[in-house]
Amino acid sequence: MKLSCREAIYNTLSYSAVFNYPLSFHQLCTYLICSEKIKTSELKVELSKLVKQKIVRFGSSRYYLSFIKSANWYERSMNTKKLLAENNYVFNILGLVPWVKLIGVTGTAAAYNVSKSDDIDVFIVTQVGRVWVTRFFVVLLLKVLGKYRTDKAPEGKICPNIFIDDSGLEWNEKAQNLYVAHEILKMIPVINKNDTYFKFIRSNKWVFKYLNRAFIHGVDSELKKRGESLVDLLESILMKYQIWYMRKRKTNEVTSKSFIHFNRVDNTNRILDKYVEIKNNYR
Repeated sequence: MKLSCREAIYNTLSYSAVFNYPLSFHQLCTYLICSEKIKTSELKVELSKLVKQKIVRFGSSRYYLSFIKSANWYERSMNTKKLLAENNYVFNILGLVPWVKLIGVTGTAAAYNVSKSDDIDVFIVTQVGRVWVTRFFVVLLLKVLGKYRTDKAPEGKICPNIFIDDSGLEWNEKAQNLYVAHEILKMIPVINKNDTYFKFIRSNKWVFKYLNRAFIHGVDSELKKRGESLVDLLESILMKYQIWYMRKRKTNEVTSKSFIHFNRVDNTNRILDKYVEIKNNYR
């Protein structure tokens, strides 16, 4: 069902309200929840009406719902910039792992909504058949650098919670929803080899059914395949070892030969339920 411009604006601000984060006009336009194009001029007119009706508030160049207490977006933005700058050298070191094709910052850091106690979630795409050996060396490097996220000391650390290889970049159809669409489109690529980031986006065009105004573009490139029998053996050994090691610690994790998702607490349903709850206040 096609949403009106008014509903699209309200839904978008309802989603951002889940995180207590106000939106600039540019952010609102980019992440507008709609399945069909809505003109920028129409958005400006409708936003002005909503502000006059006190349904939406406008302050410090940001929009938010009138009944929602907004976070200090400037402080959180500065926290995010500082955290990413402090860890830039870490991303560059992780990028030296030969099978890493893409490292993307996700979660609160990608949304520039970091509090002082937050960590950095990262999403990693690897060469085909190199998920487990890549994870082994990524975790090893993070531990050596003192940057591996633990439950006891998560602040400012890096949590590599998703690894996939580039043989299957399209997200599982059963897990395609508004929350995942936001996470994919807000992801910040900090290491991007062979245009893997753009390949990933093009493999997940379904996200534009939720966020039709978002725009990503890039250029295709070819990846060279090389036979590496010794690394194939190492991949197999490290996969078995890591699965064995994680067996007693496993909660919501999903693992296979080409996909690893460490998700101690799956927030998808909580976030989507909260979004619906806030959105329904408008009805």
